[in-house]
Amino acid sequence: QIDEMFTNASPYQTIFLMLGLMTGLRANEICSLRWDYINFDAKLLHLPPGIRKGGSSHTIPLPDELLEYLKLLREKNRNTYYVLTHKGKRIKKFTRSWNQLRKRLSFSTFQNEHKLRFHDLRHCYATYLRLSGHELSDIKELLGHKSVTTTERYAHWYSDKKRPDVDSICRIIDFSKRNQEI
Repeated sequence: QIDEMFTNASPYQTIFLMLGLMTGLRANEICSLRWDYINFDAKLLHLPPGIRKGGSSHTIPLPDELLEYLKLLREKNRNTYYVLTHKGKRIKKFTRSWNQLRKRLSFSTFQNEHKLRFHDLRHCYATYLRLSGHELSDIKELLGHKSVTTTERYAHWYSDKKRPDVDSICRIIDFSKRNQEI
């Protein structure tokens, strides 16, 4: 299903998918991303207070593959303040584009009549981290949850493996096939 999403995604939708699946960010957080929030050397994304739900600041590690993609995007959009722009202006919502992508998918509605939401990518992120052996307490921190109970609703699988690095997401989902132009 992830492959189908990327196959049907425009280059603009692709960066949203990558950010959602590789960081667990919400759509509004992705729309708010500025280049100065990304520390390429430290491989970290820092969201200042006021961006996230709950208003607190949050820092998350970024996988190498996503960093490389973001570097290419930054080179292309040198004179922009925000990461995602259209004709030089900040993209404020992803809803219309997400709905267009969802219509092209064979699984946009599930058996229980649940429609695929962009927020479901946040659940995928947590589940992939859990499948890779991350502890719930680590996933809680990466998602910015206050409670492990909330995280348990996101990470839909459990394991006793040791915690690997965040690049493990890229080994579960083969992002290397995403060769669309930025």
